[in-house]
Amino acid sequence: MSKLMRAMAAGIAALGAATLVQAPAHADGRLDQGRFLVVTSNMHDFVKPFGNRTTDAQMLRFGYQACAALDRNPASTVAATQSLYRQAGNPEWERQQVVFYAAQYLCNRNWDRYKTYP
Repeated sequence: MSKLMRAMAAGIAALGAATLVQAPAHADGRLDQGRFLVVTSNMHDFVKPFGNRTTDAQMLRFGYQACAALDRNPASTVAATQSLYRQAGNPEWERQQVVFYAAQYLCNRNWDRYKTYP
């Protein structure tokens, strides 16, 4: 096995182990952490917890914090976003979008709150 193949195998194994460690026990449904990272990667830095220095692991942790905020605020997704960002008033739509993506990809139990019914 070449050095490149060994390095790739080790990297994939490390990423898999890190992903398993990051997933909290309270998450439900089909976890799609990769899609969450993709959709949030091109968002403005002010929606990320550490700006442009935010790592994937930190963004996943922040997504699960959004899930917890949704659990604590069952009456309002806006209140969940305000508590997550510690912001008064109406949060920017991009910050609300991060919470929306967390519900869609990380905590399906909250996804129904964003569905519209005829």
